[in-house]
Amino acid sequence: MLAAYHALYGAARALFESERNFWVVAISLAHGVTLLSTSACFLALDRFPSMDKYRLQDKRAPEALFRQAFRGLFFNSAVTYPVFALLLYPIAKGFVAVSGAAPSASETAAHLLGCILVEDCLFYWIHRTLHHKSIYKYVHKTHHEFKQNVAPAAEHFHPAEDVMNVIPFLAGPLLFNVHFATLLLWVVVRVHEIVDAHSGYGLPWSPWSYTRPSERHEFHHSHNQGCYGSFFPFWDWAFSTDAQFRAFMAKGAWRTRGAAAPAKARPTPNKDGSLPTPRRNPPRAAKKAQ
Repeated sequence: MLAAYHALYGAARALFESERNFWVVAISLAHGVTLLSTSACFLALDRFPSMDKYRLQDKRAPEALFRQAFRGLFFNSAVTYPVFALLLYPIAKGFVAVSGAAPSASETAAHLLGCILVEDCLFYWIHRTLHHKSIYKYVHKTHHEFKQNVAPAAEHFHPAEDVMNVIPFLAGPLLFNVHFATLLLWVVVRVHEIVDAHSGYGLPWSPWSYTRPSERHEFHHSHNQGCYGSFFPFWDWAFSTDAQFRAFMAKGAWRTRGAAAPAKARPTPNKDGSLPTPRRNPPRAAKKAQ
């Protein structure tokens, strides 16, 4: 599969005389296609009542806020990321090889894992810093307009936070001098994970289900505390910033990973098979005059 991907990468590279143009188009497509397709899949689940058992909260985000974030998906795909890629090229071209031999499977896997670990660490500290009371209301509060997560919320950020998020995303590729073909895979991995974490669903077949990012991030948005990590819960565990989340989950407050909601007791039918008419509470007697 990796060989086929590298063949496709080589064919696409050959279509562009300019390395810079290839860089901008490839990053924009990797981001936009992953963001829009993954978001569409999660939004489609809302149309199937059988998928309600995987929803973490019954309450939905306000419609106006949802539409604003939904429009943001297309703006980011058509404008923000192409501009980001264009500005990034002069900085990254000395660290990331666009041409040349494609990396082996083991090198690709090692670089992707390294990018995940570096991003997870830096994201935790940047995210935790953004929650400091001295700066929260100026930047990160925009993202927390969503109390109930939905896929388009994944990139609903203040512009300053968009810039800050570049640091953990780009640090790994620059540190490990990854091939551009690997960088594109890293874009797909990171975008898919962040959309999954904001989906509002706890799907048992999600590739990220082993670390439960959607549950942790749903708690983070609904309670606005703790769970600052992205891929792994390690840093939250190490600094006890997920203590409230673990206590919350221990109560079984959410039906996660498809656990059924508690069944309501069915009333005993009458002798003729009909269901009894619900009894109403009698009106309270008026207080006796003193």
